[in-house]
Amino acid sequence: MNKIKRGLALLLTMILLCTALPISAQAKTTGNKTVNKANIVLFGYFADDTQTAADAYFDQYAGELVGYIDGSFGRSLKNYLNSISYGQLQMKNTIPQYDGTTVHALQVPVKESDALVQNLDTQIIESLIRQMPSIADKAVDLDGDGYVDNVMVILKASQSSKASSSATLVAHKSDYSGSAKINNKPVVGYNVFGTDRLRSEGSSLLAHEYLHTFGYPDLYRNSGNDRPVYSWSVMGGVIPGSPQYPLAYERMYFTH
Repeated sequence: MNKIKRGLALLLTMILLCTALPISAQAKTTGNKTVNKANIVLFGYFADDTQTAADAYFDQYAGELVGYIDGSFGRSLKNYLNSISYGQLQMKNTIPQYDGTTVHALQVPVKESDALVQNLDTQIIESLIRQMPSIADKAVDLDGDGYVDNVMVILKASQSSKASSSATLVAHKSDYSGSAKINNKPVVGYNVFGTDRLRSEGSSLLAHEYLHTFGYPDLYRNSGNDRPVYSWSVMGGVIPGSPQYPLAYERMYFTH
């Protein structure tokens, strides 16, 4: 009897292995092609700041901030997207104010104190696009839908944690309703981040907000203290450091 049980167990194990392998391979190769997405990154500082202070700040932190977005380390936003999509989602960052050493930030016509309590995204985006260096030689619509794939705004800030709900300095993804264009392409989807929170939470914060671009929903409650998902998915809560993977069903549904 024991030999029969062992034989059945071995047979069942072999069946499970044989059926699991094709499923795993299929999960990693589902989809027709690699999707490229352009991401235009713009840096600004507020009207109640100075060019001198902004220059000194970005001289010190530009490499760190750019690294979270486009760095070669494993969990930069660019590499993270490649990993969670099994190589099918490739982010192509254009950072026109970065010269390889520092960022030449542009002043926006908004005070930080106002950006903590109001949504002033439109004014900020239009100001940055109007002042930004030319990127006429760069592709901004890699998915071919007629719009700039994404704009990411990074603002030198020191009090983002105090921002009220829906204010500019709450890290977020939204859709632009103005008329500014980049390379004659309309801007729609964008993200906004304050440098203080970005330096504190790193690429986890970037990943959480950028994934909203693909329809990923938040997996946390807007009230109460319970966190039903939290560390099980980057959409359940932002944990400083390397971003968690989204839940498997999210990856399969939204980016795979």
